[in-house]
Amino acid sequence: MHVYDPGLKRFVPFLDGLAAADFQLSPDKQWMAYRNYPQLHLWRSKLDGSEKLELTDYGVFMPRWSPDSKWIAFSDFKEICRVSVDGGTPEKLTSEGKFEVAPAWWPDGKSIAFNDFPTPNHIRGIKVLDLATRKVSIMPGSEGFYVPSWSPDGKYLVAIADNPSRMVLYSADSKTWKDLQNFKSAWGYWVWANDSKSLYFAVRLAEPEAESGMYRLTIDGKWDQVAKYDGLTLSLVGFEGFPSITSDGQLAMMSDTSVVQIYRARWPGGGEMQ
Repeated sequence: MHVYDPGLKRFVPFLDGLAAADFQLSPDKQWMAYRNYPQLHLWRSKLDGSEKLELTDYGVFMPRWSPDSKWIAFSDFKEICRVSVDGGTPEKLTSEGKFEVAPAWWPDGKSIAFNDFPTPNHIRGIKVLDLATRKVSIMPGSEGFYVPSWSPDGKYLVAIADNPSRMVLYSADSKTWKDLQNFKSAWGYWVWANDSKSLYFAVRLAEPEAESGMYRLTIDGKWDQVAKYDGLTLSLVGFEGFPSITSDGQLAMMSDTSVVQIYRARWPGGGEMQ
């Protein structure tokens, strides 16, 4: 894991190069949840990397903290689960057995938003799981939206929509949605800024005239680049590349330092495989 140094204007190793795909800080700023790399098991530790505890012995996707910092929700690539910060057996919260992803705790901690993996047959909208009754409903006005993400202050929810590809913003005060940003090029995953006034995207743009890097999108719809990928080797695997943010607001990303080896095998009959 690398963190962006604004003075050097490049990414530098974070916590001695912690082998993590991404990390999430607990709301009380006491803990860090991360997926180790390449196993993608869920771990938690103090912010300095001490008091490590492995919470799952299998790969997880998009872990998110509860508002009280006592639970971590995640996808096991089939269902939404949660596990205590103190460890123990993870609990499955859904039972449909689909590729359910993107858990996002409701600000009051009583519900979790999520969605089916976005395919033509499974974009129904943002689902909301009531933790008391275990009933699942569709959030009003969210039909066709996916990957929900609440701001740290609980005032806003963002999600992705298609046709056209765009980010939408929900206001908890007015209970209304509005388009926030249209994407003409490939967009990446994002993380909320600590002050809830903007989001940071990890973008890899394909056009020769465009530039990949970290971009900021404010809740007012302003879009600008804030960092280049200097100092990073980006992973080409789809389940990595999630941006993270430190307690002092610095951006972080995984730098892929793995090595791909090429081998040649010669069979007794003279054939070769490479």
